[in-house]
This record gives sequence, structure tokens and C-alpha cells, in this order.
Amino acid sequence: FDEKHNFFPNEYIEKLKNELLNKKFLKKNSLTDLFDTTMGFIILFKSQFKDNVIKYFPFYKEFIDEIFSDDANVYFINTLILGLNSKVPLHDDRTLATYSKGINVPHPLRVGVLYVDIPEMKGGELNIYLGKNCCAKMKPEKNKFVYFKGNLFHEIKEISEIFSTQSNFRISLVCEIYNINKNSLKAIPNFYTNLPRNDWFNSQV
Repeated sequence: FDEKHNFFPNEYIEKLKNELLNKKFLKKNSLTDLFDTTMGFIILFKSQFKDNVIKYFPFYKEFIDEIFSDDANVYFINTLILGLNSKVPLHDDRTLATYSKGINVPHPLRVGVLYVDIPEMKGGELNIYLGKNCCAKMKPEKNKFVYFKGNLFHEIKEISEIFSTQSNFRISLVCEIYNINKNSLKAIPNFYTNLPRNDWFNSQV
């Protein structure tokens, strides 16, 4: 894994935070049962539809430019918002399979995580496992960018207390970065989000 601190200009991080705290994004995360104590939404797109995503979600441009890579052709962004008592149990990332039609989806090449806002809290750490052993315990920090291999199991520990008076949510952007073979690529949507259409389609056009 790799982690970098103070990754983006502070102005961009504040812009992201303000956008993502919009009430239309603060809804229960419907991804899978693993995320049932969290909020957020997903965006799935193939490389050639990058501009479509930026058109409708312009505040993601800098993040997408960072994770975009010549060795990948599908990106799955999970905007993940955790509050008090939220957690994500141990799992591996192959979420693309949920949105693909009967194909064998491999693990991502890697997973990129940007921490947008982090309250003072007890819990909320990202633990990464190699086999049954925890090989990394990462304390989230605002504006830290983390990459780790896509086949590693990981979890977010429960947030048992929040001490901040101004920041109440642990906000991160999690991107699963895939290289899918040509035959399987046909079964994957070109561009998809689970947000209601009227929450995004006309927002910036």
C-alpha cells in the first residue's frame, strides 16, 4: 500500500466536502448489506465515459484525474459517508460484480481512497489484511490519499464516539480500479450511478 498526506490543495478538499454534505447525498448507502450503517452513492464508468462523469459531477474532476490510468478500463467510485455507530465489516472489493451481467469479475488492480473530511472520533480506522493477519492499521486523516492492492481484505472499524462539534461525518471517496477483458466489458454499463436521476442529470448542464 501507499499513503500520501496533504495530497490536494485545501481549497479542493473544502469544495468536495461542501458538495458531498448536500442533503441529496446524505442518504442510506444501498450498495450491499455491508454498508447498511453508512451513507453515500456510487458512480460506475468505463474509461471512455470519463467526460460524462465530469460533466455531471464536476467536483470529482481532480479526483478522477488522479485515479485515471492507462492500465485500467473500468472505475467504480463509492462515495462513503460514516457517522456515529457506522462501520464496514471485513470484505474484499469486487463490487463491480453487483452491476455486471453474469460475468466473472476479477479483483480490482488497486483501490484508491481519498479522505475528504475526518472528525475527531474514536474508531473509524481502516484495517487491511494479508491472509488472516492485519498488515496495516490506518488512521484516516483529512486530505490523505491511500492506495492498496485490490485483492486485500479490509474493514472500517465502528465509530463509537465523535468529539468534533463542526465535523460529524467521516467522508471518503473509494475507487475500485479494474482492468476487464474485452468480452466481459460488454456486460458492464458504460456509465451508471444509483442516485435518482433528478439529483444529478440537470445539476450542472
